[in-house]
Amino acid sequence: CSFASFGFCKAHAAAFALPTYQSAWLKRHYPAHFLAGLLVHDPGMYPKRLIIEEARRMHIAILGLDVNASAAGYRVEQLPARYPTGAGQGRVPAGLPDGSAWGIRLALSQVQGISADDVQRIEAGQPYQSLSDFCARARVDFPVAENLVLTGGFDRLYGMHGEQRVQRPGQ
Repeated sequence: CSFASFGFCKAHAAAFALPTYQSAWLKRHYPAHFLAGLLVHDPGMYPKRLIIEEARRMHIAILGLDVNASAAGYRVEQLPARYPTGAGQGRVPAGLPDGSAWGIRLALSQVQGISADDVQRIEAGQPYQSLSDFCARARVDFPVAENLVLTGGFDRLYGMHGEQRVQRPGQ
């Protein structure tokens, strides 16, 4: 009986050892992919803003919403060599891998008011040539289209921000 109470703690610790090791290995060798997975599956332990800040500390670019590149979930993209990653903003803190070759594209599912059917239609119609092309083929409600415009979903399509990455609040 006394071992049973001790045995639970030991088994509990052993059960967490393997996923902890796997997570550490993934974060070290595939940092952008690991953090994108956390954002998609939302383990609930940390708010998404902290996961995104961790990505920035590792010089992983946070790529804006884009009706032609975003998907239902967060997507990892390899960046062209000329892309401004933030690597010039100091060194990556000790112990963190340098993820400057990668970016995490924001997810369509995070747009306010968007439904799973809307996301599916948007993805099925990619790429779009213009806002009117998008409205005709994606058939989303006006508030969803408006939220996509306000969050920058059409900026790259119209050359408004080029390859600029999403900045921290106040930048």
